[in-house]
Amino acid sequence: MTDFEEIKKICERTSRISATVIDDFILHYAAAKDNLAREFDQRIATYKHITRQLEASWVNMLKSQYIVHKVFKADGLLRKYLNHDEVKRRPLAEQQFLKEQLAQPWRFSFSMLIENPAPDFYQMKDVFSGESFLLYSRSTTQTLKEQTPLLWFNLIAFNGECWQTFGPVSSYQSFDEDDIFFFATEVDLNIEGEEMLRQDIERNPVPYMLLLTGSRFPVTFNKKDELLILFSDHDLESLDTEPLKENFKVEYNSGVYRLSLKHWDAMPHFAVAYYDEGEAVLMLTSMTERGFDALTQKLNGDGFGLPAEPQIRVHPSMLVTAERIFNAKLELNPYEKLFTTESSPEVKEELEKMNLFLQLALPAINAGRKLDIEALAKQAGVDVSLAEQLVANTMEKVREMRRGKR
Repeated sequence: MTDFEEIKKICERTSRISATVIDDFILHYAAAKDNLAREFDQRIATYKHITRQLEASWVNMLKSQYIVHKVFKADGLLRKYLNHDEVKRRPLAEQQFLKEQLAQPWRFSFSMLIENPAPDFYQMKDVFSGESFLLYSRSTTQTLKEQTPLLWFNLIAFNGECWQTFGPVSSYQSFDEDDIFFFATEVDLNIEGEEMLRQDIERNPVPYMLLLTGSRFPVTFNKKDELLILFSDHDLESLDTEPLKENFKVEYNSGVYRLSLKHWDAMPHFAVAYYDEGEAVLMLTSMTERGFDALTQKLNGDGFGLPAEPQIRVHPSMLVTAERIFNAKLELNPYEKLFTTESSPEVKEELEKMNLFLQLALPAINAGRKLDIEALAKQAGVDVSLAEQLVANTMEKVREMRRGKR
């Protein structure tokens, strides 16, 4: 049986020596010795439109985390520093602590919370490596008093018994591993797999750090359907639209067909396919899982043989956050602008209202406080019945997540 009290003593001892040797020495030593503070400033300058919105204390914490990661990561600066006279003059206990860090490099981890086996201890699972690990984190405990995150982003270090965090503990209400992979491919279009993603984070974690600006966006539902952005591209030499007209509304503009699936092409599903004659590409899009499934099944019923899973699955909250971080509009669907409809601005406005309502309601939902749904619905500009459904769906989601942690 795991002796969590004994492990906690090790964690507290590690935190004390870490405060002395890292916070009071290595952090400042590395910043000056290898110009790491300047390096961080240069990298974060690309995102000054974001950092202007953050408190200076948060930017400083991110800088400290960046510098320490450069020292203690795999093939970091630590091995070189151990031979420096300034380090050799430190107390023997501090030198020993630093040498021990070579055995298990520090790393960033996007992880899910699996279990809470003891106070301040959490069984986590890295969503990209699949590794499970025991984490001691009082910051995680504090966060869970107010939120029920789907995903966490931490710089973690091993103390011989479990892992501990250094620097800001980032948590996300609506991001999952698909969202992070989507974001990574926007950081670097050459990223093709999870190993390349992990390498990119270790190379330059700054863009990923800034995902904290979208941490409070909630998961959004329309009744029982979670709102998502789903896409797939498939090579297709030619397309005969005549057999499709029974189930699809077929439109054409500038060499592109739009195939809107009847009964599934409106809010919330927007299940639509596009065929580009010039590129010989069929694109499937939807904003719900059910809509994407219906679209795929209907096309496969006509002999297309398409995979059931979308290639891109991203929450609207991630798209908004990524556009803010990159300070650019991300065009996922190059064909949509060829088929403008009057409903598009209305749909966008409704989604914004729903997101606003959920942001107003979520703190009370997570804290278990009573909600004045009617007042919040009026404030956000949504229909009361829709607001009630959003609350019911969100509370059920919270209950499911909490049951999963037991």
